[in-house]
Amino acid sequence: MQQDELPPPAAPPPPIEAPGRRERGAAIGGVVLVLAGIFFLLDNLYPGVVGQGFLLLVGVAFLLAYFLGGRNVGFLIPGGIIFGLGLGVLLARWLPGAESGGITVLCMGLGFITIRLFERSHQWSLIVGGILAAIGAFILAGEVAELRDLGRWWPALLILLGLWVLMRRIQAAGRGG
Repeated sequence: MQQDELPPPAAPPPPIEAPGRRERGAAIGGVVLVLAGIFFLLDNLYPGVVGQGFLLLVGVAFLLAYFLGGRNVGFLIPGGIIFGLGLGVLLARWLPGAESGGITVLCMGLGFITIRLFERSHQWSLIVGGILAAIGAFILAGEVAELRDLGRWWPALLILLGLWVLMRRIQAAGRGG
């Protein structure tokens, strides 16, 4: 056989998809459709639910995608943030006499903290969540008569936190770190 008579090279085989990946994607899509259907049915029966709980539904959808889709952090981060914000919006509307801004910021902080609970490597979310939760708590403290005086002293917490950070740095430097 001469060089001219050789058959053309075979096409490369199609990429092999990881087993279960397609099934997980279908499961996530199915769960999202079921939740959306329930949500919109409730809105037909009880008008206004979609407007009040839409963010919460989006957050739940992202969190479900994280848990069912192989723990992809790209779903966890927006899921935690949006879930916390949606929870805060709902609680602010349903709790009588509550300061809506404080509850919303507090719950959003808890959403950031949730990211750290499921992904240990994301320390940043604990810092951001802690700051937001503290701000929300201080807003709420200003609205509750018994906590109003405590709300004046929040700068003392900053001083104590700063001293603690400095002491840790000094100790680390003393150990050669």
